[in-house]
Amino acid sequence: MNETSIETLNFLDTLLAESFASLHSKTKLDLDPWQLLNWAFVSFYWISLNSFGQVEPTTYPPINATVIPDFSRPSFLSSSNNIFVNHTLFEIYSPYAIEIIASETGQTFQFMPLDQTNHLEPQEITFIRGYECQQRQLKPGFILSVFPSVLTPLTSAWALLMFLVARIDTSRRNRIVKSQALTDIQAMVT
Repeated sequence: MNETSIETLNFLDTLLAESFASLHSKTKLDLDPWQLLNWAFVSFYWISLNSFGQVEPTTYPPINATVIPDFSRPSFLSSSNNIFVNHTLFEIYSPYAIEIIASETGQTFQFMPLDQTNHLEPQEITFIRGYECQQRQLKPGFILSVFPSVLTPLTSAWALLMFLVARIDTSRRNRIVKSQALTDIQAMVT
């Protein structure tokens, strides 16, 4: 969190306050929502990377300051931040997982500690193609196959925009109502 300004964090807390309140009302634990998001993101990242047979990330620099990666120049990073390889990180993240899962399911369990034999190892993963394309050609019904892939992100962006507009409008209306109430109270006092 050292790169996130306190203003940004306060704004996000305000923006997500209703979601956090709903989370607290639906769980048996008094969870810190930011810690929960961190745990979920970090765990999902390393589990996803492992599903591709890797235990350490590989990054690629962008081409000419664009978002297009230059796949000819990989940068192999250390596995020291992998929670399933680094014993210290595992000891931080695993009790949190046990607490959340056990409290929500009523089941208790333990993770074996990481050691020389109990940790993730890189694996050879094979991807199987369902078909082999011999010649490139335009699919029949091209518009119908492309339209949903374009429409889905646009719909998500529209939903996010409408959510933000509704929040801003509600905030504006609340200020107007408070301002009107203050004016009414001042009028009654004088």
